Amino acid sequence: MNAFSPVSTTTPSVSRMIAMLAYARKFPLRVTCLGEARYSEDASSDFCVPRTAVLGEYSSLINAMTFIKGLVREGHVNIRDDSAVGFSLRLCMVRDDEGCLVIAGEVGAQGINWCEPVASDGEARSIIETTSRLRGQAFKETGANNHATARALCFRAAALEGRLVHPDWREQARSAIQYVSKGVQCHA
Repeated sequence: MNAFSPVSTTTPSVSRMIAMLAYARKFPLRVTCLGEARYSEDASSDFCVPRTAVLGEYSSLINAMTFIKGLVREGHVNIRDDSAVGFSLRLCMVRDDEGCLVIAGEVGAQGINWCEPVASDGEARSIIETTSRLRGQAFKETGANNHATARALCFRAAALEGRLVHPDWREQARSAIQYVSKGVQCHA
């Protein structure tokens, strides 16, 4: 075949093949969760520390989301820390092999509330401004020894950041949310 030969319609175009290869390198998808590990100094005092736990790798977004739904329903997360007496799951995230956010979900009383991906770069900038302000408030609360309030503000910021899905994944994340959860959205 020379440069002027017609391209067969039965084989994918070079640009489509390059796009498929670029997409394939984003796998496996990694599931992590953000929560609070509870520790006990003695019989009368407990303290909590924010922790992130890596939970596994999956070959598809639907498989990762299904795993997360089951994990939240079950309510038990192994954070591989024998000194922790408990762990409260707050936010689950799926990232691709390049570290890009694919989807996130906030854990609530009714299960997992998937965070709706941002619709535009302007919306993403607004969320970044809000989360920066929340983290600033958390820093002030830490300085005032209000650690529980500071942690709550940091988790709120993290839940909002769950909407900052990488542009390559936004449409697929929206479709997966509809498929897996019948339209339940994040309240962040």
